[in-house]
Amino acid sequence: MPVMADSDASKSNGSAVVDHEGSSSNAEKGNIAANSKSSGDGGSSSSSSSSGGSSGTSNKPEEMRLMALSDNYLTQQESMSMCIAANRGLYHSGYRCYALESQSYNESVSQLHDGKVECIFLPANLQKFLISSNDDGDSNGAVGGAANVADGVGTTGMGGKSSISYDRFRFVLSLQNEFLLLIVRADSKIDSLDQIKGKKIGIGHGNSPTRLALDMIRKAKKWYSSGYLSNVVAMDVDDQVTALCSGEIDVMSVMSAQPNPAVQEVSKRCHVKIIDINDTDVQEYLRSDKSYVQSQLDSGIYLGNPFPVNTIASTMMLVSSADVSDSVIYQFVQQVMSNLDVLRNLHPSLKHITKQSIVKNVDGGIHMHSGVRRYLRDMRENTKIAIAADTANAKSAT
Repeated sequence: MPVMADSDASKSNGSAVVDHEGSSSNAEKGNIAANSKSSGDGGSSSSSSSSGGSSGTSNKPEEMRLMALSDNYLTQQESMSMCIAANRGLYHSGYRCYALESQSYNESVSQLHDGKVECIFLPANLQKFLISSNDDGDSNGAVGGAANVADGVGTTGMGGKSSISYDRFRFVLSLQNEFLLLIVRADSKIDSLDQIKGKKIGIGHGNSPTRLALDMIRKAKKWYSSGYLSNVVAMDVDDQVTALCSGEIDVMSVMSAQPNPAVQEVSKRCHVKIIDINDTDVQEYLRSDKSYVQSQLDSGIYLGNPFPVNTIASTMMLVSSADVSDSVIYQFVQQVMSNLDVLRNLHPSLKHITKQSIVKNVDGGIHMHSGVRRYLRDMRENTKIAIAADTANAKSAT
């Protein structure tokens, strides 16, 4: 595992942050080398090291570097929360976790591939796109052009293959669902998914999971003729708010955890409605594409939308590499599992996370990390032992 520059600084002042190039800064934003000397709730390091497969022969502390997008507030908060839990629980073992930022999924993927970070946040639909594009380069006809679908992440252009090999990428955790919302003005004549054909659609720049979701809809609906989804306008989601209310675009598209601040803002600025994606063609397509799930937006989240809305979603995943040791992943997952209540309270989209759902590997095209498998195996064994002990105690009590 690569050595992180100036990592020892965190032991003295807790303020060292290592950016994606390996340099350090003292910015508080993104820094999670937690000051946990006084936590006293650790002590799990010895058991986790033996269970997790730590060799105990290296003097270099084990490190976990999580990379989240700088413009994704929730994944930043998740990475900080997870690192705080790991640093407090494993402080005495020397294990250190750092929350880092990237400017794009492209950067995150490259950093993981190059061994500069141990884990990245990656939506399941983007992850599957990268792998399938690398396998066969099939990006033809994508929304806004193949080079724009994922900003060239994992590809070398139209139908090209990546120099990055994804066969070493591994699943670690499943987190919140990212919902696709198609938003129009309340006075719009657009009332169904079929009616967005040929309309001016605001869509995110570059490596946007929203673009991939719209392209999935194009395939599901067999909208292959030019013009069906060619009239898209690349703009930031905040700019889409103004553009929708002013009539510059007909449809605003967002794929994110809910509630979303931009959607809350647009629902306040102008009357809007959210298009229901209860479509048989889409449902049929999802039978073969497990990186999406049919889902439902709760009622009353946004002004003017008092009823539930059917839509699709893709799970935000934590992805690592097979080159990261079992011990690093095992101990990290162990600490996250021990602090699930903290994670649930970060955001409404996380409130339904359970110990079962967080380790469910959705079909994003990669295998589960062996460190996660070892953790789950040990938990099953511990459960069996606990049940046996309880049974024995119950019998002896009688």
